[in-house]
Amino acid sequence: MPFTRFAYDPTDNIANTTSFPTTPSDETAARAQFKTLLDQILVAVNGLMTQLESTDAGDGAASIGSEAISGVTGTTVRAQISDLYTQIQNLIIGEIDPATILTTGSIDDTAMLADDVVTGAKIPDESIDSDHYVDGSIDEAHLSTGCVTEDKHAAGSVTATKIGTGAVTKAKANADLIALIPSLSDGTALTTGQNLNSITLPGNYIAAGSVPATLGNTPTTKLFNMYVAWPMDTSGWVRQIVITYDGDIIQRYSDSSGTSWSAWVAYSPVFYGTSATPPAGSYPVGTIYIQYVA
Repeated sequence: MPFTRFAYDPTDNIANTTSFPTTPSDETAARAQFKTLLDQILVAVNGLMTQLESTDAGDGAASIGSEAISGVTGTTVRAQISDLYTQIQNLIIGEIDPATILTTGSIDDTAMLADDVVTGAKIPDESIDSDHYVDGSIDEAHLSTGCVTEDKHAAGSVTATKIGTGAVTKAKANADLIALIPSLSDGTALTTGQNLNSITLPGNYIAAGSVPATLGNTPTTKLFNMYVAWPMDTSGWVRQIVITYDGDIIQRYSDSSGTSWSAWVAYSPVFYGTSATPPAGSYPVGTIYIQYVA
């Protein structure tokens, strides 16, 4: 309730000559006149203090006026505090726009933000720079398929261990790589009557329409489908392989001079015979001969 305004009794206090005679009868009467007024003031002050300290509805802060505050309703201290409390509660549960309370840039301490409060929807597009990534923080699961293009590979970064077995096809090989592999069109065609013992280098082939059976030192009279010769290793050993039209694959070995050749054997790491010793000729280290009973 409103504060009680103080008033003297009588309202004209010492001007009232009936209650306060001009000439008191004695000293005691004079003191009584002053005490009457002072007692009234004491009662009024104590009553005001009681109202200010009271927690009853309408007393205390509810009766203290307060200057108007922008954005806050109420004309008393209690009314304004109550309205501020309501606004804070509504802000917490999201019922009012924070912009009506917070100004742009007013939150300047990350400690005021709860963990995980900044979601992807709150981050503007194209706003995260590489400086914000921790070194090594991007793992394979966060790379989209096809995002690592040719431009992203450093020069010389793709080594042999990065290439899968069988992944390099002729279509994927460049001209320099293909040039390292002798092809039929780059080699030398064997001619009729040419002695196979004279061939110790790779790059020879049987020309279409030739008669392979007329080649010297041939292992068979069957027509050849393919002939290959190449060095086996750095020691100079040469291997010759012949594939016949009916599917036989046979091979023999010689040193680089071509003066001493092994016997023609089936194309296999192991060859067989009925003799107690291998057929005459030179063989590279590692060749296995197995004798069997006919």
